[in-house]
Amino acid sequence: MVRVNYVRECRAFQAAAGERQITANEVVLWHALFELFNRKAEGDRWPDGFLPFSNAQLLALTPFGSGDSGTEILRRAREKLVKRGLIRYRPGQRRSRMPEYSLVYFCAEPLSATESAQQNRAGIDSGPAEATRKDGGKASGGSGGKAGGRSFDLPPNQSADRNPVHTPSDRETPVPRAAEASPGPPTAPQGYDLGWKTSARARGAVAQRLLDRYGGRLDTSDPWGDLCELMAQGLPPDVIERAMPTRPCFSGLVARLRALALCRSVVPRPPG
Repeated sequence: MVRVNYVRECRAFQAAAGERQITANEVVLWHALFELFNRKAEGDRWPDGFLPFSNAQLLALTPFGSGDSGTEILRRAREKLVKRGLIRYRPGQRRSRMPEYSLVYFCAEPLSATESAQQNRAGIDSGPAEATRKDGGKASGGSGGKAGGRSFDLPPNQSADRNPVHTPSDRETPVPRAAEASPGPPTAPQGYDLGWKTSARARGAVAQRLLDRYGGRLDTSDPWGDLCELMAQGLPPDVIERAMPTRPCFSGLVARLRALALCRSVVPRPPG
């Protein structure tokens, strides 16, 4: 982790964009990555290693569109940012590992020795060391699966240790099924507007909200994309949220949700 000032970093990038004639698509992609890294930050402490993001996550934050055309625009913009030295990139493997990105900050400051020691004691990955992902794999060279909390998207400035977006131990332990959990008042699902029915961006935001509320283990390569896909096929987010406490592993949850979709006469398309 390093110390990053949000406004100062944005201004430094804007100055560089003007001086180096960075294209509009590059600017959009940089800001999308900057937003995703901010979501995995803990206050002004930001991850300084590699984090995994799917193409769908990035496209949801850009006007590039979806499908092959949007992916091609994303690929070209990414290659240019890498050549300019503004980001680093590691290709993923289809259905097994997401692509990984690292931001090259303009104004980052290292943490003090005391802060670094506290971070290490808390189990937060502070640099490009190997980190354990949420899915049980390893991400070499970076905050990979931990730096921000979870291996996937989180709300801005969410702590990594709590679980999200790349977090450690407490999310590593599977949550018991509802029947085995200690008794307590059920949490009523929160309301969702109907934007998820028509907007990919709205589905992306709802999927992130659902992931933030999920208490189990994220043991699939792209849980965010799985939720978006199910909602695109018509499965309401409140139905998804009611099913979440019944499955301690995300793979089991997705299987359950697909069964629910079939029961509602919604036939999900296979991912990808």
